Amino acid sequence: MEKKKVTPFEFKKITREETPNNPSSTVKPSISSQEIGKKTYRKAKNDKELLQNIGDKDNLTSLDEKYEVIDYIFKKNDNPLIICGACGNKIHSQYFVSHSSHKDIIFCPGCYQSLAGCDNCGMPMKPVGPTLRINYCQYCKVTKACGCCGDAITSKQSYRIPFVKGTFCHKCFLRAGRCAICLTPILTDSNSIFVGGKKLCMACNKRKITQAEALELNKGVIRLLNQQFGISETIQCTVLLTSFRRVNPIGQSEALGRFLKVSNRSVLALYDGVTRERAIGVFAYEYGKYIYKRLNPSVQNDNIRHSFSLWIKSLTLRDYGELDEVSQIKGGIDKDPILKSLLNIERLGGIKRVLDKVVAGEVGRK
Repeated sequence: MEKKKVTPFEFKKITREETPNNPSSTVKPSISSQEIGKKTYRKAKNDKELLQNIGDKDNLTSLDEKYEVIDYIFKKNDNPLIICGACGNKIHSQYFVSHSSHKDIIFCPGCYQSLAGCDNCGMPMKPVGPTLRINYCQYCKVTKACGCCGDAITSKQSYRIPFVKGTFCHKCFLRAGRCAICLTPILTDSNSIFVGGKKLCMACNKRKITQAEALELNKGVIRLLNQQFGISETIQCTVLLTSFRRVNPIGQSEALGRFLKVSNRSVLALYDGVTRERAIGVFAYEYGKYIYKRLNPSVQNDNIRHSFSLWIKSLTLRDYGELDEVSQIKGGIDKDPILKSLLNIERLGGIKRVLDKVVAGEVGRK
């Protein structure tokens, strides 16, 4: 049976076979000898003897360190060119890093997915020691107790959460609050912070933008869209980061913005915990409505306007290098035939062909 894997920000049930309370007595090396450097060690009878054989060479203090879970890292704007340490290809979007005392290794998403998974939580791991019949990451190997409630994890379902040390039981995982941005479960107060009345995980809190950064991003998006569509005279909008309730009083998605009247001026309000890629998406989506109205003011179909705005959003995020957000948009095209049609037209005829179709009123026709 193929092993199920879990990737950060995509949480699924992980099913594992029940293991004895003392797994060390049943874990045996899968090879008759273990060659490290120029030395060959005899087959170890148990974990303790295996550790004595290789511990001095690999600086291992316990077998809990033989596998390392790889953390999810977001690409920063000022990063130099990033190369995958496994395949050698350039990385344009997200990447994963395995921290090591010797050298950190970076993986592209494809190589990350191909890594072996922990037999308990399913998280991909980078091997730093011998391969055994049953392999646990350093978190699951240490304890089988829930990192939240402390109860023993006796069921076949356990969970790992990015950036959070520990394994969690099914009950705590389901009851946990979620980060307002990435929807990561928040199980410990030390890994979260309140911003604007909403809880953010520490990863998103580090990535949120400031008011000044939001203003610069807004100007950048307008300049980019003006180059493509000539809209500088129609969009004169400033940006305000404000509380979540003010932006979305009815509980809409964090990824949406809202136009407010402030001192008789139209202001595009965003949630004050918004991240860079989400802000770019909000600007592009809202300005996409203006672009559509300017290209074909006679068509008042909200579905077509929404799909066109999503296409503008995809186009803008692509130019900014935010390919992960673009993938999320494209992941929903099966439910949005108009967006799918726009992407196909662009692929075959370019942006100008899409604009010609919009002006002619041919978008959305059956």
